[in-house]
Amino acid sequence: MIPAKGLNILTGSNGSGKTSILEGIYLLGRGRSFRGRIYKNIITQGEDNCAVNALVDNGIGARLRIGIRRGKHGGCVKVGNKEVRQASELARNLPLLFLSPDSQRLFTEGAKERQRFLDWILFHVEPTYFDILYRYLRILRQRNAALRQVSGRALLRAWNEELGNLGELLDKYRRKSVEVLSPILYQCSKSVLEEEILMEYSSGWDNKRPLVDVLHERVESDERLGYTLQGPHRGDLRFLSQGFPASQRLSRGEAKRFIFALVLAQAQYLVDQANIVPVILIDELTAELDNQSIYDIFQTLMMFRTQVFVTAVSDKQINKNMYHEAKMFHVERGTVRTL
Repeated sequence: MIPAKGLNILTGSNGSGKTSILEGIYLLGRGRSFRGRIYKNIITQGEDNCAVNALVDNGIGARLRIGIRRGKHGGCVKVGNKEVRQASELARNLPLLFLSPDSQRLFTEGAKERQRFLDWILFHVEPTYFDILYRYLRILRQRNAALRQVSGRALLRAWNEELGNLGELLDKYRRKSVEVLSPILYQCSKSVLEEEILMEYSSGWDNKRPLVDVLHERVESDERLGYTLQGPHRGDLRFLSQGFPASQRLSRGEAKRFIFALVLAQAQYLVDQANIVPVILIDELTAELDNQSIYDIFQTLMMFRTQVFVTAVSDKQINKNMYHEAKMFHVERGTVRTL
């Protein structure tokens, strides 16, 4: 498959394999499927392995071949001629954003989804962030284990100090990213939603006080709970429309358009802060949207000048003007042809 550098539209009936193409691209950029980490779910029934490879242009004139093979007995990931073991190597070489009907979990599920939203941005923009987050989560597990042990009190002071210092750093990075991202989201949401959405971040503790002091104070309370109640692992991102949670005010169609605005804001943030242009994957864009909304979103995508892959059930859902501006593909029984 030879896609265009801009907008690529994949049409085909349900079950034809459109989403599998997005899944293959996602696999190359994240090292796993967007359906989860169980590889047997993405291997064709009756086969032992699945494999995807692609030629990736990093945007500054260099091309790199990325390949991944997963199977019942292990797998292999290559970036260029080098075998790599960490998914972060894939993410750095093929940054991508994914939007699907399930993306509304940002509204409906807990804070973890919204933390991941910020963590993904910071992974690409702040070189030390991933290491700080990894160390914080490791020490958090150790503190939680000590809280549940009778003899753990002696260890807690040391864990509190390190956890508090790392937690303050995480909070600083997250707050800075929200401060920069918020006006970008404001503009993106106005362009596709005609609604002004504001974004607020809560730290997960009273950040007017040092986290180390809070952790020291809460030792007995946390021992009774058996886990650490306060810290950036309890942080959350809120989206507000006219002062109320956006999830309570937006219809499903409006929520979908807002998630699209959020993806665009993420992409613009990467361009502005790190000169990184991500690939955007959108599954079933046309579901729950009227024709005008679909057209507006396509126009916005064309203006953004990034590579986009969009699936739709029928080409009748696509405005005819898009045929001249996008590369069209039809998927049937797992076979792709150019229209």
